[in-house]
Amino acid sequence: MSTPSTTRRGMLARTAPDALAEMARLIRTPCAQASPAELAAKRKVAGPSPQQVALLLNRPDITWRTIEMIERGHKTVDDDLARQLDQIYATDPRFPLIGPVAGSLVNDNAGDRDE
Repeated sequence: MSTPSTTRRGMLARTAPDALAEMARLIRTPCAQASPAELAAKRKVAGPSPQQVALLLNRPDITWRTIEMIERGHKTVDDDLARQLDQIYATDPRFPLIGPVAGSLVNDNAGDRDE
């Protein structure tokens, strides 16, 4: 009989590839085409809080409350804001290889390290 921790680890191992693929899909989806729920998920994957996003945007018309309203579907995203959000959400240092620039989950430089 397996212990609960073993079961949890097994479940995580089975779902990890799917979760990683979903993260990659979310990051590659342009903000202009994303639903409010996808925008919220993109921000959470990228890491910054609504407050940090508002600071990074450096726009007086966008506050952290505006970011939350967009993610709830109460405000729409114009093209300029979508472009800026794409730049912010694609620069997460934890996932440098799955942003829109790389577009791949494969690290092409993995074998190039000097041992």
